[in-house]
Amino acid sequence: MKKHKTLPRSYLCSLFRNRRLTVGLTQEKMAETLYITERSYGSLERGLSGCSAETLVLLLNGLPDAEVAHTVHELARRMFKSEAEEIDQ
Repeated sequence: MKKHKTLPRSYLCSLFRNRRLTVGLTQEKMAETLYITERSYGSLERGLSGCSAETLVLLLNGLPDAEVAHTVHELARRMFKSEAEEIDQ
């Protein structure tokens, strides 16, 4: 798997977990909120799988605007940094 896919995944798994803990939900309730199975959510939170665009949009929709902007910027920064490192190698 390309690096630009694994770097955002590690960032996203912490984002999902932190959001869940901030709002005080169990993994089961968070999965329901995102319309995915509890098993899928658990894999996502542990970084074992990525998320669909729909799941990411549902998460972002629940964040304050400033946090959405920061999250999108941080994902892009990590992806572009990773691509630049691949080119340099």
